[in-house]
Amino acid sequence: MTEPNGQGVDVTEVHGDEARDALDKVAGDASVAELGRELGIEPIEVLRSAKVERLPETLENFEEAAGKLYVSVTWVDNSERAVRTSHFVPSDGGTIDSNVAIVPKTSAEPVSFGKLGGSMTTVTEAEVQRAKQSVAAPDGFVDCLADCLGISAGFVTAVLAGCGLVCVISLGTGCIVCAAAAFGFSVGTVGGCFGGCAA
Repeated sequence: MTEPNGQGVDVTEVHGDEARDALDKVAGDASVAELGRELGIEPIEVLRSAKVERLPETLENFEEAAGKLYVSVTWVDNSERAVRTSHFVPSDGGTIDSNVAIVPKTSAEPVSFGKLGGSMTTVTEAEVQRAKQSVAAPDGFVDCLADCLGISAGFVTAVLAGCGLVCVISLGTGCIVCAAAAFGFSVGTVGGCFGGCAA
């Protein structure tokens, strides 16, 4: 199934053996196993509901993700916080690139996102206000995207700013994939929201 959206990112949802192979690679990753231990969740349990998408062969301003399989996973989503991961799985058997987002449900607490098992960015409300000035988005876009995805506008702003030049240059396909990875949502979902909010 190809899922085009208003921003021109055509992703194909992957099923069958190819999807199982990608999920097995993610489940076998040491940083994923460590996150599972920290959360008290068996990775294979949450991976059963993960979405696997094939990214386009070319991505504007984000070529390092082009052609890879993309896996988005929700580990926790309760009244206190959401923990989501995203994984870029190369088809050639190379190293998996994994990201994590830890999003508290209250705006008083900082949001953390970054490389799973690596460096994390923690964003406070003051930093979000500074970041708003560097995001090249139409008026109302950030709030619309936050509503569409069910996350805070502060987190949206921090991610768009964190994606750097990929999103400052334009809100194109590279920005959508970068943002989806940081948010931990599927590319199709984020692309659909981008398309609806940019209209």
